[in-house]
Amino acid sequence: MREDQLVLLIESFKKCSEKDDLYLMNELVQVGFDIDKAEKYVIFIPIAFGRYYLRGRFVDLEFNNFYRKGSSLKNYLLLEDEIYTWAYSLARKNEAENLLDKKEYSSIIYRSPEIKNVVKGLKLNKQIDGAKFRTLLNVGNLSNYS
Repeated sequence: MREDQLVLLIESFKKCSEKDDLYLMNELVQVGFDIDKAEKYVIFIPIAFGRYYLRGRFVDLEFNNFYRKGSSLKNYLLLEDEIYTWAYSLARKNEAENLLDKKEYSSIIYRSPEIKNVVKGLKLNKQIDGAKFRTLLNVGNLSNYS
């Protein structure tokens, strides 16, 4: 991804930090991203950042490593998706180089359903190590509502 696109992407996450995923996806489309890629960015970037963060802080976590497209029952591997793998690499690079400021980072990571579940669990004094996350990722639904 070109640096100017990355800046637009991060700025959109930050600008829409209090908005829902559909709003963010539409914002990305308005600034020039393809609708299908915009949807994947909205879904996969927070998942990648959240999983990278959690794997670095807790032992023995388990995640679903697949997603579905629309109403299809076929599973696609996250690790074979270029946007997810790019986002995971970006999360790793961010930790090493502090690319994002605190607001930018927060606007991404707090969209992660797994981070939201960890926060809920910690508030209830639940054990996080060994947790099994069964997040169902379904791509192709947001773009139907834009």
